[in-house]
Amino acid sequence: RMLYCADDGGSMLDSAYVLPPGEEITVSWCKADDSQHTITASYYHTSIGVAVPAWNLSTAWQQDLNNFNNVGTALWVLFQMASCEGWSDVMWQASDAVGIGKQPRRDANQYIAFLFIAFMILGAFLML
Repeated sequence: RMLYCADDGGSMLDSAYVLPPGEEITVSWCKADDSQHTITASYYHTSIGVAVPAWNLSTAWQQDLNNFNNVGTALWVLFQMASCEGWSDVMWQASDAVGIGKQPRRDANQYIAFLFIAFMILGAFLML
């Protein structure tokens, strides 16, 4: 969730609620039409055979403070993790990542947790 599409309240969007089957949220979708979207179909509604009443949605492509987009913030996040503060939040965000410019999906990359746990063990020994 380091970069994600959010509604005007700041909550991350779930593509299954706002897009028809087979589509996913990307940076270009989030910023298209001045970030104003009319939602007329969703994966969940299609799967149960219910029509979606059209509704409007304002979106923004947002970034979390903990990210690896440049060297400075990456070093800060690694130091934060090595000090055992907030490392699990960063791990969960990384496990949701699916690709550059794409909306995160819950537990899309579960095996990244092994890397974080190895870093925590190594970091704990170095911080002693």
